[in-house]
Amino acid sequence: YGQTKKMNASVDYVHMLNATMCAVTRVICAILEVHQTETGILVPEAISAFMPPQYQKEIPFVKTAPIEETETKKQKKQKENMKKNAAE
Repeated sequence: YGQTKKMNASVDYVHMLNATMCAVTRVICAILEVHQTETGILVPEAISAFMPPQYQKEIPFVKTAPIEETETKKQKKQKENMKKNAAE
């Protein structure tokens, strides 16, 4: 799986450096999506030992979820154009 200049030497692979074997951000997103509840995020047992004591069971939400998203200028123009086209 890798070449070395020495005949029987073992090869050190890059994925052993800085957790590059898996896409860390994708793993974090998957954990957040799977363990999300109404009040917060349940911490899986496998990683609870690495969390601060107050967050070993659940990470609570600190802000309420936004109900309405603000419209961008482009979205507003598109809606206005749709209304104009429907009126014609």
